[in-house]
Order: sequence, then structure tokens, then C-alpha cells
Amino acid sequence: PKAFPENTYYRINTLPDSCIYAKEIAEEMGLSAVILTSFLEGESRDAGSFFASIAREIQTYGNPIKPPCVILSSGEVTTQILDNSLITGHGGPSQELTAGFALLAHKAPGTFQHSLQVMNLADAAARSIDANVLLVRAGGVYHDIGKTVNPQCFIENETLGARYHDGLSPRESAVEIIKHVPDGMALADKFKLPDVVKEFILTHHGTTCTAYFYNKYIKSGGDPANAEDFFYKGKKPSTKEQIIVMLSDTLEAASRTLKDYMPETISALVENIVKSKMADGQFEDADISLMELNTVKNVLKSYLQQVYHARIAYPKRIPQKPKS
Repeated sequence: PKAFPENTYYRINTLPDSCIYAKEIAEEMGLSAVILTSFLEGESRDAGSFFASIAREIQTYGNPIKPPCVILSSGEVTTQILDNSLITGHGGPSQELTAGFALLAHKAPGTFQHSLQVMNLADAAARSIDANVLLVRAGGVYHDIGKTVNPQCFIENETLGARYHDGLSPRESAVEIIKHVPDGMALADKFKLPDVVKEFILTHHGTTCTAYFYNKYIKSGGDPANAEDFFYKGKKPSTKEQIIVMLSDTLEAASRTLKDYMPETISALVENIVKSKMADGQFEDADISLMELNTVKNVLKSYLQQVYHARIAYPKRIPQKPKS
């Protein structure tokens, strides 16, 4: 709008393009797909009436397709990026992130689940220190978008019996893993994501190393002076939102390797990861206080304890004897 000339407006995708992409995905899955319209306007109740009439047409006359079938719709949500540093939006908690979710869920379902948890962890942490919640949610969704280029390279997407890194040297594996950052930046450019969201792709690993393959390399006699291929060429976090996503990303992955989920175990994990990042200099450029960092740590501990709380072992139901 002309009333807000200082704002920049980004259109990540058009509704017709989204419909075409959804149709292509459905056809790749072996389904028949028909685009009913890409021009539907109005309130949700209006759309509901439209789809109900289409459903009756399909059920009664088999037009434009025969049952069984599913009718899907895509809504419009406004998301504003103000001054390239503030993100605001309207609608449900995840509507503004639909494009990222769609790509991850289709191409890298394991990474999709990981990103959901990172987003929720980051959300809780951001609220505790009055950081930008919608911004960290966007960062949680898009930080690993580059993994969709080569999803089988990452353990969360491996299928049964498939081991991508078998036969690769530690250096080759590290190079493949690290590619997801430049791959993510390339996709972000393609989708015209704003810089404030792209920064999460560059900073979620910072300049850290691929620890598993680096340690494997060193243990096999590798020279630490010739280990540059094991280190990410990203940027160290410079905002509290970027630190929150970095910690949430690392903790979500590391928490899956724990042998038990006692409160003291989770607490030690959080403390060790934060200490490691600080010792590595990853926080030295970031605008976050020690008080805020301690608050974030406590929230992450509490959240992980709730995620991995013990479940009750329900006894088997004893069948009742029929009444005589």
C-alpha cells in the first residue's frame, strides 16, 4: 500500500504457482490431480460452501473427477518483514511457513519432523526473553531447507537398509554434510526469501565443525592442520534469535541420542552444549546477555523434559467373561 512506502513486500509464491506445484507432487505420487481454481476469494465460510457444492457434484455426477477423492485448499496469509529485521504475521501459528513445510515434508520427511521440533523449542525460548517469536519460527523451518537437495545424506532421512556414508571417507562425508548450507542459500535465493530469514541458514552451524566425522578423521591419524573441509563456512550468530535457533537445532538432534531422559541428564546436555558453543567462540558476536542466556537454557531444559517425560505403561485389558 502507498501508505507504507518504507516497507518492503515479498511474495514468495503466487497461488497459481502453489496449485501447480501441489499438482506436480500429487502426480509424482501416482495420484490424479485436478486444479479446480486458483482464483477463489472470500472468507473461510464462503470457501467451505464452494467446496461442499463441489463435493456434492463429485458424489452425484462424478464431475470433474470420480470418487474416491480428496479436495484440498490453500489459504492466503500476510507476513510482513519490516526493516529487514522484524517479522510479523497473521493467521494460524504455522500458516506463514507453509511453503517451507511443504518442501520439507515432501523431499525430506525426517528433516521436516526435526524442523518442527526446532521451531517449537525456539518458540518457547524466544518468548522467555521477549525475542522475535515469529522470526525464530521462520528460522526453525528454513534453517535446514538445503537438506532437501540431498536428503539421504542425513541420518534422519535414511531409509531402512540405506547407508549413504558407507564407503565414503570422513572428509568426503563432511563435505557432503556441509553442502546443505550453500544448498539452502541457493534455494532461499530461488524462493526470494528475505535476508533476515536467510541468516538462519548461514548461522545455525556458525563456523563449527562436523564433529562426528572430524573425530573419526583425527582418530584415523588425520592431520588437524589439514582439516578445513570439516568446518562450516557460515557466520557466527549476531542476534539472540539466531543463537536460539542454533541451540535449538543442536539440542533437538543431540537429545535423540540420550540413553535416558532424567532431568539431570537433560540439564547436563543443555549445559554442555551451551558451554561448548561459547568455548568455540560462536556467541562472541551475538547481542545476548548472560541473564538472557541462562533464561533460555532453563526454558530449553524444561521443554525437553516435557517432550521426553516418562509414559505410563498401561496394563493389558483383561477380557470379561460373557454373562450367562
